[in-house]
Amino acid sequence: MPNFGTGIYLYSDEFYLGLSTPKLLKNDYKNLGDIENSGSEEQHFFIIGGYLFKIDDKWKAKPSFSLKMVEGSPLSVDVTANAIYNDKIWFGIMYRAWDAAGAIFQYQVTDRLRAGYSYDVPSPR
Repeated sequence: MPNFGTGIYLYSDEFYLGLSTPKLLKNDYKNLGDIENSGSEEQHFFIIGGYLFKIDDKWKAKPSFSLKMVEGSPLSVDVTANAIYNDKIWFGIMYRAWDAAGAIFQYQVTDRLRAGYSYDVPSPR
C-alpha cells in the first residue's frame, strides 16, 4: 500500500522546532491475496523542540521535548534536560510520561560525530 509523509523543521543556533507526519494515509490491510489477515497503519504525528541556553564560557543547558500522537494510542511525551560542558561532554536526564525515566551521557568525538549511552528505568504502573 502506498503512503507518504511530510514535515517542517525550523532551527537556528539556539533553538529547533519540528512537526512531521511520516504516514499521511491510513491504510487498512484485509484479506490481501491468498493471506487472510487484517491490520492497519495509523497516522503518526510528531512535534519536537528544544532550546540551547549559554550559561557561561564552558557550560550550556539544552532542554528539549518530543510529542508523539497516534490515533487509538495514548499521547507519548518525552522531556529531556542536558548540561553540556565545553561543547564536548553531555550529561542529561529524561522522562517519558507514564513510562520511563533515564540518564544520558554523550561525548562529542568530532565536529560531526557524537557517541552516547542512555539507561532507562521503567516507571512503576
